[in-house]
Parts: sequence; C-alpha cells; structure tokens
Amino acid sequence: MVRAQVLLATFNGARFLEEQLQSLRHQTVDEVHMLVSDDGSTDDTLELLRDAASGWDRGRFEIIEGPQRAFARNFRHLVENADPSLDCFAFCDQDDVWHPEKLEKAAAFCLSSPDNGLPRVFSSATRLIDDRNRTIGKTKLPRMSPQFGNAILQNIASGNTMVMNRAALMLMRETREEIGRMHHDHWLYLITTGAGGDFHFSPERTVDYRQHTGNAIGGLDKPLPERLQWWFAKDRRLKARKSFLTFVTAVERHRHLLAPDASETLDDCLKLLGDKSILKRAQALWRSPLIRKSRLAQAALWWDFVLLR
Repeated sequence: MVRAQVLLATFNGARFLEEQLQSLRHQTVDEVHMLVSDDGSTDDTLELLRDAASGWDRGRFEIIEGPQRAFARNFRHLVENADPSLDCFAFCDQDDVWHPEKLEKAAAFCLSSPDNGLPRVFSSATRLIDDRNRTIGKTKLPRMSPQFGNAILQNIASGNTMVMNRAALMLMRETREEIGRMHHDHWLYLITTGAGGDFHFSPERTVDYRQHTGNAIGGLDKPLPERLQWWFAKDRRLKARKSFLTFVTAVERHRHLLAPDASETLDDCLKLLGDKSILKRAQALWRSPLIRKSRLAQAALWWDFVLLR
C-alpha cells in the first residue's frame, strides 16, 4: 500500500487548476493526500480547491495559507508542513497534467530501498504542452546521470516531476533554511546527491508540463544562436559565478552531511572561486567531477572559472 502526499503550491491558478486536480484524483496509487499552500490567490483558485476538498475520496485534503514570498518559499512552506508519517512526497505545480501512473512509478523507486534512512528522489522527463493541451515539444534528456558534480552547477530535473521518500523529506527539513535562497527543486537535487542519496532521472515522461505566459519557469530551449550569445555574454558569466557561489556557500554550511566524494568536490569548487592562480584553478577543474548537461555549457566552465576572472 502506497500513501503519497502531493505538495501543491498555488497562486492565481484557476485557469488550469481543475484539470490538474483531476489528474491527481486519477493517480493509480492507493492514497493521494493533498497538502495545498495557497499564496494569496485573488481569482477562483481557493473556491476550486474547497470544492475539490469537499469531494476528495483519495485521502486528506488540507489547504493552508502560504507565506506570500514567491513560489520557492511557498514550496519550502509545504516541506515544513508535510506529514512525515506518509510514504512519499511529490512537488506539484498548479497548471500541469500528471500521467495516471506518475506516483506509482515514482513510489516504486522511492520505496524500493531496504535502507529506509537513504534519501531517494524520483524525477523524469516531461512532455511540453501549450494552453490548449497541444504537444509543443519534449524536455531534453541529460547526457549524464544525476550527480553532485552537476547539481553544484545546475538542476537537470523539473520540480514538477520530483517525488521523494521520507528520508529525503527529512533531509530537506533539516537544511530548509537554504531553500529560500534557491529553487526548492534544485536544492533537493543538490542536497540529496551531496549527502550520498539516490537521485533517479527517468527518461519516461510522467508529466505534461504546460508552457504559457504565466509560467514561473519554462521548459522550452532557446535557438542555438541565442544560446551561444547568452553563454558568452559578460552578464551571464557574472550571474553564473554569483549562482555558483550561492550554491557552494549553501552546501558548505552542511558539510557535515556530505559524503566524502562530495566533500572533495566542494573543496575543488572553493579553489575555483578563491585561487588567484590560473594553473591551480585549471588543475582543480580538471580533476573535479564538475559537469554541465551540454558540451557547450561544459566548455563555458573553463571560460567562466579559469580563463576569466
């Protein structure tokens, strides 16, 4: 028996919310408990949620008031209020459509380990749809398996596909002060891989990820000329270094939780940020497992942290 809790963050999402709720109702696991944090909606979102709650027969349906400090903080609020007595916990956006077996497939991975203390997270590829449910693309598959050397640089998985076991939820709670400084899904990827947990990316698409003008984050790639221009723009390099420093600083606060190999990688990251010698920065990058999800982005690592200051 699988008892899942859906962590749904809402804010003025009435346009697509009912369709998402229907896809959650039709999940094939035994129990689907809803925890919804509404961030001050002024449209019909709360009315739709209350109507859904009144007829929900899959488990509990709880609506709580959000912190009204943007979506990442709202998801942190959900993590803080989740019920740790349940089996697995799924981040959920208000405007997508979940495939019926999404939670079942995620739970099969999250609950398969005999070591209940091992953080395990399931994520997957997505199908991209527009506001009329027409397919407009697919998210690209990463060229590497999920790993700390990638997570310290970027997130390769969409939060709307992530499902975690109880150990991963508790790990997020223990380190939750950092979630407000970066996206909740990136932090889950980063701290899970850093702590030696098992983070899985399935090539099977489990979510229809809606792309529209109200998206907090989108899934469509830019054309190659635009990506090239962006990768080598000075302001992008400055933002990349600032983000990298944020990630490294956040992880260093929790070094006691890191696996030995992740701790060594963190040391290399600190040298990339602090060493004035080009040679030593190059050596640190060469021996480290730091890797970005595309070869162009990997080449830009040298541009960002070795060749330029």
